[in-house]
Amino acid sequence: MSDQNHKDFVDLLAARAAARAEIPVIIAKEIGDTGGHKYLYADLPAIHEKIGQPLRTHGMSIVHTPTLDGDGTLRLVSRLYHDASGVYLESVLPVFGDTPQAVGKSLTYNRRYATACLLDLVVDEDDDAASVETGERKPERTRAAPATTGPQTWRGTIAEITHKSGTSAKGKKWTLYTIVGADGTKFGTFDAGHADVARSICENKAVATITWEQEAKGRKLMNVSGAGEADDEEIPF
Repeated sequence: MSDQNHKDFVDLLAARAAARAEIPVIIAKEIGDTGGHKYLYADLPAIHEKIGQPLRTHGMSIVHTPTLDGDGTLRLVSRLYHDASGVYLESVLPVFGDTPQAVGKSLTYNRRYATACLLDLVVDEDDDAASVETGERKPERTRAAPATTGPQTWRGTIAEITHKSGTSAKGKKWTLYTIVGADGTKFGTFDAGHADVARSICENKAVATITWEQEAKGRKLMNVSGAGEADDEEIPF
């Protein structure tokens, strides 16, 4: 690589990092269904809405081109260009499908994931790849079904309580609280009261008892209570 090419590549990486820092959180709002479960994912319009201005500000663009290999294999070549120099980062993904509809779905899937990879975006997991290879619905294959059903109990100390807020498509504000156990186990709740109890337990370094249920997106907290470490007496919250 010549000195000029090296400089151009460094400039591309710098522009990518600057754009990435300006891209806001991408909320997964679209609902998909594999037949076995429902899930949320961010579609292409949602991704483009968030990345468009940062890319323009820093002189970059993404180009997706379907190509045929010498053996007739259809692939999607995706490139993140630094417009000033023409230097690019490249992603190549195979395209599956025996019908135009299946090929179109595979192309959309690849465009979404290639964009996310080239810009190192963090978006919610989705499972629409479950039907990409054959064009048919398949049962869930990336998430194992819960071993048990109904309420379950977890007991341990709480490491932290985090939260994130947003607004639904209907304009309703929401806040999701995540209670993280010292062992890394996570529980989610939209109930601010449960979050306050968990926070008090954490601050008192007490042992928490959490009742939860498994849902497609994770463990849903149903109730939380605490007991003192030394004498195991109930803490009055």
